[in-house]
Amino acid sequence: NADLKQKVTLSMQGQVPLAKLDGIHLTVAEESSDLEALFNNVAVCVLTRPYVYGMETSLGLVKTSLFTVKACKEPLSGLYFVSREDLERICGSKKFEGDAQILRERTKKMVN
Repeated sequence: NADLKQKVTLSMQGQVPLAKLDGIHLTVAEESSDLEALFNNVAVCVLTRPYVYGMETSLGLVKTSLFTVKACKEPLSGLYFVSREDLERICGSKKFEGDAQILRERTKKMVN
């Protein structure tokens, strides 16, 4: 697919996330990021609204990515990243204990 050649791969289905991309990726509605999710090399959706992915590997619920996710090279806006290290620090703090539990529960529902 010629369109996919112009995209940057953020995660690969069935593979452990690259260390520099191991974390939660977030998009925001105001700035569409044009992310594309593929399952078995077939595009299943375009993520252009508020969306979060990567929680299942970052939280240790699965070892490998469930989907391949690709993003446009230019312009790449509205895409934010929280590393696994930062996520573990945040989730481990008393201040965000309740939020961390909600994130884990929602992510478990998505994976199951």
